[in-house]
Amino acid sequence: MALTIQNISSALAQAPDFLTLNYDILSEGEDVGDITLKLSQTEEGYLIIEHNQIKVPGGWGDINITTIISEEFKHGVGFINSDSKTVADGTAYWTRISRRDDGYLGVYTEISKLDQHETQQFSQLSSALTGRDQFKAEETIALSRAIFSVRGDSAHTHHVKFTKNAFSTTLYGFPFFIQKYDGKPLPKKINILDAQSMEVHQVSISDLGVEALIVDKKKLHVRHLVISGGKYKPSHLWLKDGGSSFPYTVRHVGEDEDGMFEIVLRKN
Repeated sequence: MALTIQNISSALAQAPDFLTLNYDILSEGEDVGDITLKLSQTEEGYLIIEHNQIKVPGGWGDINITTIISEEFKHGVGFINSDSKTVADGTAYWTRISRRDDGYLGVYTEISKLDQHETQQFSQLSSALTGRDQFKAEETIALSRAIFSVRGDSAHTHHVKFTKNAFSTTLYGFPFFIQKYDGKPLPKKINILDAQSMEVHQVSISDLGVEALIVDKKKLHVRHLVISGGKYKPSHLWLKDGGSSFPYTVRHVGEDEDGMFEIVLRKN
């Protein structure tokens, strides 16, 4: 479960309505990938976009998996839509969820043997998210939604429906969900939507209180939480309140099917 780690930089001071987060992924102590995540204020809420790449060399062939996922939230409403695209070995796995009057509709599409144009489009989007050029949220979202759209309409799809009250938050919206309690006691259990897999998991939350962590040579007071349940083994999260800007996760340590993992801040 990938969450956020703040990249403490001048970006926050220069543009409080926008933040870029960079961090590394470790599996069993080995560096296996990296994440670039962008948080952006919108006219009616906020947008979260993540670029996630796993690269693992191996004797039977290298593993190279790239995922681009976006989630959009509206003030007073909450989560309204998501779009997730994973490309591995020339095949795309595409899920998208959108809000309806009676709840949410999720659609899963698998597209095999990507052509050159589709591959170039995905690479262009990847470069837009990981490069140093000025980030333009509306243009990036438009490009993301256009990729695979032609073949996606004709490919085999699987649909899932969720009621409005099926979940309390999403994986990427979790720090925002915690911040709204503003120090008040947290619920013991909540339902979290994994938009990429289109699954809802009930998890338990244990609040271990406020701790001090050194992040990029800066001392931060963070909230230490443990979540468990559903498909998740106990996972430790250290969250920093965003104040007037974005909340974020300072550190994330847990275990998945590949063993122990850790999300660590990449220094500037």
